[in-house]
Amino acid sequence: MVGNSVRRIIFREVKEGDLRKFTATSNDSPSGGGARDFRYRPFDRFDGVFARTLPGRKTESRVRNGVRTTETLYTAPVSVPHSNGSVSQHELTFEPPTTARVGEGRLAQLNKYDLDPPVGEGRFLLLIIEDGSGSIILTFFSEKDLTGQLWHPTVNTFFGKVFAKPAKHSANQGFIDFQHQTEWIKYK
Repeated sequence: MVGNSVRRIIFREVKEGDLRKFTATSNDSPSGGGARDFRYRPFDRFDGVFARTLPGRKTESRVRNGVRTTETLYTAPVSVPHSNGSVSQHELTFEPPTTARVGEGRLAQLNKYDLDPPVGEGRFLLLIIEDGSGSIILTFFSEKDLTGQLWHPTVNTFFGKVFAKPAKHSANQGFIDFQHQTEWIKYK
């Protein structure tokens, strides 16, 4: 991955318990599929970078504080590369906070993206990458990628900082925006 051909990268660390979200099997009871979202907080830090990365807008009816309202979701077509060399196409959707989780935006329904997480590569991150042409890629970056220096040095250095501090309670998350020359890492 070449640094100057990337506009921005949004990341969230994938914890062991998150893997079941990718297959909608995170619920241990027979009542449903369980949680399938990745939450990004605080929302005010992520709102702008998601708005720039996912330029499509879709309105959906939601209930907020007991009242039906219309919410604006950020969307974009996304390519998801797989370990067998194939690539699947989907629509990526980022939703604003709910009443119950006021400060958290969410990447909804991870199970619908056919994600193929790395195995045996140490800790890893889910990445949303906007390339220089505006195309969106949903992929992973692992400690093995970092050790092998497989990506552009700027990206390797940035993710080296992320992996340097293990998350204690929840997942490390953040972004690097090459167009706006900003970066932010939330260590948890």
